[in-house]
Amino acid sequence: TSARCQERGGNAGDDPDAALFCMASNVWMHADRAWAVLEAAPGGTTAAVQTAWRENNARKVTKSITMTALPVKNAAAHISNLLMPDQKLAEGASAEVAKAVQKGYFSGVTLAIELPYPAFPHNVAHWAEVFFPVYSALRSDEWKGYPIERVLLVGIRRGSWIDWYEQSLRLALAAVPGGADVPLVFWDELQPLGQDGAWVRFEYLLSTRDQRHPATGARGFASVADARAFRDDAYRASRLEPYVAAATPILYLGPDNNTRVENEIELLEMLEGYNRTVYKMDMGISMTFDLVVRTIAVVGVLVSITGASLTNAVLLPPGGVVYELLPYRWTWNGIDRMHWNLTRGSADIHHFAWRATKESQVTFPDPRKREQFANWTASECVTQACIGVHSKTTFTVDLDELKALIDETLPRIQAGEPVWEHPWPPHEDEEGDDEAAL
Repeated sequence: TSARCQERGGNAGDDPDAALFCMASNVWMHADRAWAVLEAAPGGTTAAVQTAWRENNARKVTKSITMTALPVKNAAAHISNLLMPDQKLAEGASAEVAKAVQKGYFSGVTLAIELPYPAFPHNVAHWAEVFFPVYSALRSDEWKGYPIERVLLVGIRRGSWIDWYEQSLRLALAAVPGGADVPLVFWDELQPLGQDGAWVRFEYLLSTRDQRHPATGARGFASVADARAFRDDAYRASRLEPYVAAATPILYLGPDNNTRVENEIELLEMLEGYNRTVYKMDMGISMTFDLVVRTIAVVGVLVSITGASLTNAVLLPPGGVVYELLPYRWTWNGIDRMHWNLTRGSADIHHFAWRATKESQVTFPDPRKREQFANWTASECVTQACIGVHSKTTFTVDLDELKALIDETLPRIQAGEPVWEHPWPPHEDEEGDDEAAL
């Protein structure tokens, strides 16, 4: 078994940070782990075989799938005992899984895609973080030698699959000959095959490496050209005319999670003062990708609280602008810049933010939670409990501050100024907020 990584312009060996994608051959899945079945040389030790294999192969296939060397005396005999005859299929298993069971393995090349946070299967932003690198890889010249037989959705269950994921993935697969119609294998179909002593073999397992910006650690497209090509593909799929410049309406996206804006009505009234048509809309997971594209394509200004729906801002026409409303102490691990990192990929969408920085602006869902977490600073609020509480708060937007931000930036955009690096709003730790210091 081998697992090699490929980067643009050459072989990256076992360095996943430098690779565009990785190819592993003869991967054996068992109990949610991946194994490389290796034959030990006569007199060789297990440790020697494992060390030699690790020195010449990449171990990480996806975020959670790490290959482990499994030395045996007779690899051929061992493998013949690992095939999948008479395996019990999960209820509703696809024809692709049934075919693999009958054959004894998944033949050809399988593209593996894994959500970074399986606990949030419907969060389009997390899907975008892993999908955009896939889109870039499939467009690359280095990828074109690998026809794809199927897509393995690691950690994604069929019941969690939404139209945004389906249609965006099909756009990416269209770059591969015959790829637009390849079957999908969901994790809940595969898992039963790898339990109770059974082993599942993949002839070739192909995965895009986690593409991160070297300075910021942000995930996204590999290039500006890829980001714009994805938007072009989405517009064409929705039969829209090529865009020239952003339209004038303002769209206010309602919350798609537990965080709310207390003074939402007053906020909408303030936006109406810009002599533009103002729409309010909730973009839930039931919306089709086509409807999302058609809606965003006619928007000039997008105002939204942080949330999964804001991911749709990557579909704004060139010259579009985002004003993001950041909740109180929403800073852990750069989470406040997640959507900015996605929109800046095309280099033609303006993205600004306002942040709630005062405890007086926030209403907690439970007084006991306020007592427990309200005094935690942004640098302290890094636990799941603290972040979870702040994701369920209601906050009041300082309309004077937001209006000042819009008045400062929107005229420059209307004058045709290209995207510029505007200061990101600091959190209270950076400002030395007196309230946070008490």
